[in-house]
Amino acid sequence: MDFPRGSIEAECDLNEFPLYWTADGMRRGVPAETLASEECRIALETHINGINPYLWDRTIDPTPFALVVLDEPFTFERVFADPSGDMIRMQDAMSRPECLLKGDERNWELKETCHAESFLNYALIHHFCFDQRAFVRS
Repeated sequence: MDFPRGSIEAECDLNEFPLYWTADGMRRGVPAETLASEECRIALETHINGINPYLWDRTIDPTPFALVVLDEPFTFERVFADPSGDMIRMQDAMSRPECLLKGDERNWELKETCHAESFLNYALIHHFCFDQRAFVRS
């Protein structure tokens, strides 16, 4: 099968390595060294960047999300845009008393000044990169 230049299938030679099931019931696929080329990395990054993290590997119907149009759609590209800056903004927020709410306190006015988006980005990076339970199926 011929795939367009720049696609994951073409750049990572996915056509050459069909998925298969092993005796332990695990699904195996492309050998890691195949994914090591710069062209493959760029194709994978381009593909993943536009995906909404909440729809990643989900079996839910994405149609309800189509009804909401955002100026800046929530994507992996947004989550991973500035991890170091997000960490600095989180540390700044945690050092300021007005950002430290207690118990059931809520203050939606603090969204911008206390860097709520940085907290969300950090939580999702932690979930997808470090929480092994994110990849375990029951």
